[in-house]
Amino acid sequence: MAKNRDRFIKKIGLLSENLTQLNLLKMELWEECKETCPFTGESIPLALLFTDKIKVVYIQPWSMSLNDSALNKTLCYESFSEKIDSKFPYQYFNEQDPDQWEVVLERVKKLFSNTLNYPANHKKYRRFAKRYHQRKYINNQLDDPNFISREVACFLTKVCFKVSISSDYTTDHLIRELSLDKLIDSSKEKFKYKDHRNYALKSYISAIRSINGLEQLAKRNKYAYGEDDSPFPIPHSEFRNEVKYFVNNILISHKKSGRLYSTRRIDYKEKNNILSQRCFSPRGTLHRESVYGKRTPPNLETAYHIRKPLESIRTLGQVQKIVDEKVRNAVIKVLEKANLSNEHTFVPSQVFFKTKANGQKITKVFLPNKNGDPVPVKKVRIREFLNSAVKLKNDIDQYVNLRNNHHVLIYKNQEKQLKEEVVSFWEVIKRKKAGASLYQVPNSEYEIHTTLHINDLFLMSFNGLDQPLEEQPKDILVQHLYRVQKLSSNFYEFRQAFNNQLDSTDFPNYIRINNFGSRKTGWLTYNPTKVEVSPIGDITLAEEKYILKTQKSNFMK
Repeated sequence: MAKNRDRFIKKIGLLSENLTQLNLLKMELWEECKETCPFTGESIPLALLFTDKIKVVYIQPWSMSLNDSALNKTLCYESFSEKIDSKFPYQYFNEQDPDQWEVVLERVKKLFSNTLNYPANHKKYRRFAKRYHQRKYINNQLDDPNFISREVACFLTKVCFKVSISSDYTTDHLIRELSLDKLIDSSKEKFKYKDHRNYALKSYISAIRSINGLEQLAKRNKYAYGEDDSPFPIPHSEFRNEVKYFVNNILISHKKSGRLYSTRRIDYKEKNNILSQRCFSPRGTLHRESVYGKRTPPNLETAYHIRKPLESIRTLGQVQKIVDEKVRNAVIKVLEKANLSNEHTFVPSQVFFKTKANGQKITKVFLPNKNGDPVPVKKVRIREFLNSAVKLKNDIDQYVNLRNNHHVLIYKNQEKQLKEEVVSFWEVIKRKKAGASLYQVPNSEYEIHTTLHINDLFLMSFNGLDQPLEEQPKDILVQHLYRVQKLSSNFYEFRQAFNNQLDSTDFPNYIRINNFGSRKTGWLTYNPTKVEVSPIGDITLAEEKYILKTQKSNFMK
């Protein structure tokens, strides 16, 4: 439904209907079943679609499957929906009109055929045509027969006395019925929860759910008349307050990448001798793939040049970076002929090339040679200004653009002012291979304040550091606990540890530090304090042991 959602919203708006989840679902199912009721074969006019005369029904009854997926839903006329509320399609027609079953199947096969917008529609037909179903469907909710689940359970028995596995079809419904979906933000964005603590809540509900609770859930079909609206039974009177307390006290820890490189030994045979070679592989990307040459062309600044095929030139900005003036003018001339000189983006295969019937591409960009004959241009030299370029080898004019930063070192100079040094992954690997310390201050008299790595945890704007963190209320610490999301020079991005909205820049979910001052984006405004959170949620001040080691290595130099 996601790819069709915008189209549905626009269509419902043109019909002046309320934009609700139920109406969006009806529009999707109406298109999917080709505007026809699968059970009766009657046409469903658009004028009746959003009225009570058309109902959303489960193909496999909710009370006998607990399956709320879109593949288990379709449309039906209200007059017929009550007849199939608790019966499978085959079960109903086999009891009421056996001769009609084959006719219904033939019709449903056409209605639920695969289309461009619904490429998996045939799965719904197979669900509709199914004759035999699980008898102990509720018991099966407490078990998961998948192979990977069995293997995980087997592995966990090595450390846990009792391990049970279960499917996850009903957990969200139980959370909603128990009124726990409002404790934290339970909405999703790009199929992921906005709040990491939802996964802990789901795990807890999966652990405590019982057959009695699932039987109560089976009685609550949200699309049927007379739905049971009595309060859902809870384990005890303080259940919701108890869950709220524990959920709001969850401290989230994030995994950090600790390994810098890996080594392995390769043995090979040369004549009668067995030789060994040790390979060294960094655990990350050192630099971008392109290799540049450093040049100073006539009447231009020194820059880094690279040859690129004409097919890769897609913007006017790239055209302006072409080094050779004659080639640049020839490219601009072709753009002007195509009336694209003022366009920011274009398709190079359509602008710079002609395609023959056999698929061969002929360039439209030419330069005259000494005799005046046109010479086709297939590649151009581009100049770039790179801030983090390094030389690959001392004796070859080859440069690469560094990709990842490993950490940012925050230190105090002799005037006790905070300064930074951004250290790339490339530089860290060089230090590791040389046996030097990874964290080095520019001067042995400087003092390391802290370091920033991706996923490091910090307490921001927290004033309770005069007492041990173990004694602090965790629900307060949760609101001040942030992780490092991105790092670059004078640009440190922090996000609340429990927040999973990676693109949101709203406070307090997101904090950006750009300087070491005390204004809105200043380091001193938030006073970050590095901490460590164990996998079970225990929080302590981080022991930055490398500080002493770094200072010692610098003094030794």
